[in-house]
Amino acid sequence: MINPYGDIDKAIQARDWFNGFATAVSYIEYFGTIKIKRYLDLRILRAIDDSEERKRVRKQFKDDLGKNLERLSAKDIAFLLYAFQLVDSDTYLELRKIITERNKLVHPARKGIGWRYEKPERTAKKLLQQAKECIRKIQQISV
Repeated sequence: MINPYGDIDKAIQARDWFNGFATAVSYIEYFGTIKIKRYLDLRILRAIDDSEERKRVRKQFKDDLGKNLERLSAKDIAFLLYAFQLVDSDTYLELRKIITERNKLVHPARKGIGWRYEKPERTAKKLLQQAKECIRKIQQISV
């Protein structure tokens, strides 16, 4: 069973910041992609009045959409959630902050591997708690 809150809480308890941020951003990508797909399906496919045309377009559209969304970065997903007005500006900025911190851990050559050991525990915990709240907001988006 998918449990983003439990998985992130386990990482916090273990003080495993690498796993915590990697897990949080994976869930942001997962749930964000689902909401973007639903939004686009609602706005594009369901907006086609002709049922025959809708049937012809549906399969190709879903294939193309799935392939293109798989290629998006976490930052792109956060941007699309905001651009489609699925999340507010505060949530968007929090998502960007969380993703940036994850990138410092996952891509240490860019920011230095020291982050894993130097990041204050309080700051890491706060960001991971914000990540849980962002995930909750994404899950609650109704489209």
